[in-house]
Formats: sequence, C-alpha cells, structure tokens
Amino acid sequence: MAPSEQATSEPHGSALRTLGFVSLGTGGAALGGALAFEILRRNDADRANHETQQVRFADDVRAANAHQTDARALAGVGAGLAVLGAAFLLFAPSGMPTGADHATRMRVDVGAASVRANLFGTF
Repeated sequence: MAPSEQATSEPHGSALRTLGFVSLGTGGAALGGALAFEILRRNDADRANHETQQVRFADDVRAANAHQTDARALAGVGAGLAVLGAAFLLFAPSGMPTGADHATRMRVDVGAASVRANLFGTF
C-alpha cells in the first residue's frame, strides 16, 4: 500500500475507533444512570409499601413509576450506544497494511416504523 493510501485510511479507522470508545463510554454511563434510577424506584416502592397514609402512598407510587420510566429509557439508550460502540470498534480498520480492500461502510436507515442497518466491507 502506498504511503498516501495508508495516510487516508488511518484517520478513517482512527475516527471509527474513537467513535467506538466514545459510544461505549456513553452507553456505560447511561447504563449506570439506569441502575441509579432503578435503585431510586426500589426505594420509593419500599417506602410506599410501608406507608400508612393514602396520600403519601400515592406520591411514593407516582415517584416509583417515574423512576421506572427513566430507568427503562436510560437502559435502552445505554444498550443501543454500547452495541453501536462495539460495532464501531469491531469493524474499524486496523491500520495494518494488507493487499485486500478493508474499506468498511455502515449505513443506518431510520424510518417511521423501522430501523435498518447495513454493513459493507471485506472481513
């Protein structure tokens, strides 16, 4: 591989690896946030189970439901980012010069009712 070809392929691979690490880190942080909200939900549910006043019980149940929604949203986003980061790291060019074309392209189409991902390249 000529030096000019290697120079153009390395930044692309480096950018994909960087995106992979950023996505994994962000996904991990979102999953940690989901865990925190789940702990808050459990505490609210325990407090509601031991509550003797109906108004406070309703407030605790409402807070538990809100924390459950937040936890599920963060878990979904975190898992998605972690999978995306792993895909970027897995399919990023290694920068090692070989005779084969290692141009990997990923295309994500988001529609109203579906999400589709296509991956092209030599593996």
